[in-house]
Amino acid sequence: MSEDRRGGARPGSGRKPTGAKTKHYTVNLPIEEAELLEKHAAERGMSVNKYLRELIRQGGQYGNVHIVGGFVDDQNTD
Repeated sequence: MSEDRRGGARPGSGRKPTGAKTKHYTVNLPIEEAELLEKHAAERGMSVNKYLRELIRQGGQYGNVHIVGGFVDDQNTD
């Protein structure tokens, strides 16, 4: 039987560490809330990930959007 050299673990293979310290979360949202989150992020030219990080850094408030008691209070008066 011939030895196949493709696949499997090889020295130096795989994604290299970036050194960034991160923690990953999975969040399940109702469709309406996910769409609202995407809308607010897009209005600011941000990814959803970056927008959520900004909300956290700003204490749950970014522009006219506030997180109140775990709910989004959209004070947009369109």
